[in-house]
Amino acid sequence: MPKTFTEILNGFKAQLDGFIQKDTPTEQIAKIGEIKGQCDELEAAHKQTLDDYADLKDRYIEAVKNYGTDKAPAGVTDDKKEVSLEEIGAKIISQRGNKK
Repeated sequence: MPKTFTEILNGFKAQLDGFIQKDTPTEQIAKIGEIKGQCDELEAAHKQTLDDYADLKDRYIEAVKNYGTDKAPAGVTDDKKEVSLEEIGAKIISQRGNKK
C-alpha cells in the first residue's frame, strides 16, 4: 500500500532529525529547524488543498443532485411502440437518397 503524504513528510522530518548530533554546529541545527518549519507549512498547505477539494466535491455532488428537472429532454418521447422488421427496412430504404 502506498504511503500517504503525511507519512512521507514525517519520514522526511525524521531523517532531518537524524542529522542533529551532539557535535552539530548551531548554524546547521538552525537551518535544519527552518527546513522542518517549511515542511510544517507544506503539510498545512496540503491539508488546506484537501479541505478545498472536499468542499468542492461536496458542492459538485449537491449541484448534480439538486439542479435540473424531472422532465425528459425536448424531442425525447417514451413511446415504446413495437416496430416490425419490415417497417424498419421500409424506413431505411426511403431515407437512402435523403442524406443531409
